[in-house]
Amino acid sequence: MTKQSAKELCEAYEHSTGRPWIQSLGFEHALFEVAIDVLKRAKNLGEPASILEAIVATDYHSVVGPIKWSGKPVKNVSKTPLVAGQWRKREKGFELVICEVTTAPNIKAQEKLRLLAEFHQGYRGFKILWVRQMISLDLNRVERIGTRQTDPATALRPYDATVQCPPTAR
Repeated sequence: MTKQSAKELCEAYEHSTGRPWIQSLGFEHALFEVAIDVLKRAKNLGEPASILEAIVATDYHSVVGPIKWSGKPVKNVSKTPLVAGQWRKREKGFELVICEVTTAPNIKAQEKLRLLAEFHQGYRGFKILWVRQMISLDLNRVERIGTRQTDPATALRPYDATVQCPPTAR
């Protein structure tokens, strides 16, 4: 839509608002990119079936990566690249630095991932963030938009609750 890179989008946001960029900015922008693309390709905007046909046929390269609902990995789901970052203290405050790009090799890591032991003992504000965006669509409206931030301890715990908390006999 704007042909901006993620960096340019963040810089424009900071310039126009005077505030640091937010993690969901790219996905919020991509939502509008895809919506405009769908409306441009729909044959008849007054016909819901035409809009649905354009949504299903979406194959768009957005600021957050390719968007395509072709049934892979799951029907009506589009996977975008996922990276991990760490907040690093800088001269102007804190900055989110991309440190892990295993699942998105086309994105460049800015710095290496640093373990907690490498940070100053007294500083306990270290966080690892995995960010994903969830957009649920209904033919007549946007159903839900939500950013999810996952705590690694929660994300890496055993899936089976009985492994976490074995049943007790009463």
